[in-house]
Amino acid sequence: MSTATATSYFWIYGKTRKDKSVLIGPYWDEGRASRIAEKLEDSQLFHLPTKNQTKATRIVKARLGEATGRFGDHVKNFQHGPQDTLIQELQSE
Repeated sequence: MSTATATSYFWIYGKTRKDKSVLIGPYWDEGRASRIAEKLEDSQLFHLPTKNQTKATRIVKARLGEATGRFGDHVKNFQHGPQDTLIQELQSE
């Protein structure tokens, strides 16, 4: 388990059981981020140099597009919101 540096954070990308793309973060602790990621389908943990949600979204979309070669698939909006609200939604599914 590692922790983020003063200028980097952990972000979680994944899909809910209802197939909604979500981006949750930022987190300092990789262990906590990993536990939350386990509640998502196809989750991925990203170590990013920002705690700004807009910047994190752009970076994650770009990385997902590079990884798959299908940039159009990742252009749709991610669901954002207060972390507690998203986590509660995941637990209620």
